[in-house]
Amino acid sequence: MHGYTMKTALHHLPAPKQQDIARVVAALTEFEPPEILILFGSYARGDYVDDPVGHDGDGKFPYHSDLDICVIVKSPRQQRRIERSNQLREQLREASDIRVSLIAHTIRQFNRALENGEYFYVDIFKEGVLLYDAGTSQLSKPKNLTDEQRKKKAKEDHEYWTERAESFQRTYGYAMKDEDWRMAAFSLHQAAENHLTAACLMLSGYRPKGHDIAELEAWCAQFDAAFTNTFPKDSDEDRRLLELLRAAYVGARYKKGFAVSERDLSALAEYVRALRDAIAHLAI
Repeated sequence: MHGYTMKTALHHLPAPKQQDIARVVAALTEFEPPEILILFGSYARGDYVDDPVGHDGDGKFPYHSDLDICVIVKSPRQQRRIERSNQLREQLREASDIRVSLIAHTIRQFNRALENGEYFYVDIFKEGVLLYDAGTSQLSKPKNLTDEQRKKKAKEDHEYWTERAESFQRTYGYAMKDEDWRMAAFSLHQAAENHLTAACLMLSGYRPKGHDIAELEAWCAQFDAAFTNTFPKDSDEDRRLLELLRAAYVGARYKKGFAVSERDLSALAEYVRALRDAIAHLAI
């Protein structure tokens, strides 16, 4: 690996966690032989959370850190197969009691990110644990950004994605005046997604693929506990509203049966405003 070494030991984790990781590695290498597998995030650092009873002590709000693994492959075809395979997701669920979160990149993409000093990838290199190395690819030397450069990038990300979110918020207002509830729902989803994109990039320098706002929120929660319950989930009604907002990305545009009320939209707009306020706090 160009002479740059990574950690390889998992002795900071309990034996059952190590066994889970070994089964995940076996499932990944069997499905699509990778070049390199890297454990990153809280399990690599050792500060993972495994809390089945939650902060209220009665199991109402349990929280378990994901097992974050970066899969590095040779070709874009392999990358797409790993990202899109439901079969792989099912195999990983069977292999591990811990929820597995994958990111996949080609060796070229990953090395370019290291060379550009993209700090999410640099941190993976520095803090991660090498789980598997086929020995046929080399990782580049990571470039280190200064704190000032990181802050500058975070500020740019906040400004760009927040501006996009506010544009969708305005579209929501126009749609409400026109009583176009479906367009209002889609616009709220997009406002939430863009706010969460800003938060992801500001907190980690990386934004998971996809449009699922619950998954984006979960990613942010790994770095800032304030995002654990940005969208309230305390009651059945809260959970119904969150599912309605998640469904709006596709349903509001393409499904004739998608239905949302003016009252639902007003409640969802409050959620999105609370999310905006949480992200504004990051920019202070």
